[in-house]
Amino acid sequence: MTVIKANKKFSILAAACVLGLALILTGCDKQTADNQADENQAAEGNASAEISEKPEKAAPLENSQIEKYQKQLMETAFQTASMIPVKPHIKDRSKSQQKVVQTYIKLGQIKTAAEQTEKILNWRKGVCYGDLAYYFAENNQKGRANEFLALAEEVIEEPNLEDWRRDRVKVLIAQAETLLGKKDHGEKFEENLVEAETGKLAATKAEICSDEEFDSQLASIDEMIKTGVYDVVKNSLYACLSLYERFYDDSSRRQILEDKITSSWKTIPYFIRIDLLVKMAEANIEGQNRAKASELLDQAREMIAGGKWRVENRMPLTAKVASARFRAGQKQKAAAEAAEEIELFREKKEEIVDIYRSEALTALAEAYADMERRERAAEVYAMAVKEGAVNPNSRPTAIDLAEVCCSMAEHKVKPNEKLLAEIEEVKGSLSVPW
Repeated sequence: MTVIKANKKFSILAAACVLGLALILTGCDKQTADNQADENQAAEGNASAEISEKPEKAAPLENSQIEKYQKQLMETAFQTASMIPVKPHIKDRSKSQQKVVQTYIKLGQIKTAAEQTEKILNWRKGVCYGDLAYYFAENNQKGRANEFLALAEEVIEEPNLEDWRRDRVKVLIAQAETLLGKKDHGEKFEENLVEAETGKLAATKAEICSDEEFDSQLASIDEMIKTGVYDVVKNSLYACLSLYERFYDDSSRRQILEDKITSSWKTIPYFIRIDLLVKMAEANIEGQNRAKASELLDQAREMIAGGKWRVENRMPLTAKVASARFRAGQKQKAAAEAAEEIELFREKKEEIVDIYRSEALTALAEAYADMERRERAAEVYAMAVKEGAVNPNSRPTAIDLAEVCCSMAEHKVKPNEKLLAEIEEVKGSLSVPW
């Protein structure tokens, strides 16, 4: 009897334990399921957050519409520059390629500019990335600007890069970042620059200077001018010019800046003074003050007339003045000055070293294009192609031909079939010796 009771008690206890265990396990299963559901929900939430935080994929780079002949000229220009052998002429090759890329950017051929930049094999790739970053910063495309800034920064981190080359790229980074509103970060790239690059950022700051910042910007430029260091003073004067353009509508500030420029250039060579006068004249042309523009251009012309110039150095300066004169309404005077320079070239050609002739003629051809005399411009470009091919070495010929093609594309001068054939003939003749 006792045994039966004990067994019955054990059975009841066992049953209770089994029931309890079942309840526990059921509870655990429910809790595990609940936890798993929570985890799944959290994972889904995190995935959604990641999707929402992930930046949208940037649209492909695009090219603006240009004429077929412009595209052909630009392709010829880059192909020609790229024919220059890497060894031992990588410096000239890359510099020529850089100029072509910069022309692509001016023409709005951004996709092609980025693609061709990849083919540059030295530090000038960083310059082109900086130019692309600046282009996108100017056009308020921050994502794209940052993309190319990152690429430019990779270049300046390369070991064994000379300071002046690294600093050339650093300034471009600083300028783009300033336009993007990252002024403090941009200024870090301006620290400890070589003299040639010091002060260049001031011109970009001037482009976006507010009324309230004018006095402090001018004071900063004054401090740089006081250093008396040639490159720093030169860059400071161009920063003054940027302020002049920015605040053109304020006549009192405009006069202050003109006086600042002309009173601070005593140590600056005349070709830079002439360039500054022409650019101030162009600002006045934009501001519908042709009388003031003509006055400034007359000053520039007097400097040219009174100086002792090599013909190849004088011609580009005269071309600048003639081009601006035309826009200022002095069309006949502009044409006469350009014609005089062509005659001077013909008279003095043998005194000009052959590697400088094409560049001088190209500047005059651009002036004729600006004067809406494109047929005449094409004739002068043809002269430039011919003179560029005189030197027996192919390297200077390639550099000149690439520059002529870029110039024609930028200034919208369509070559006739004869000139196209001459360009192709010169390109096809490029070979050893370089």
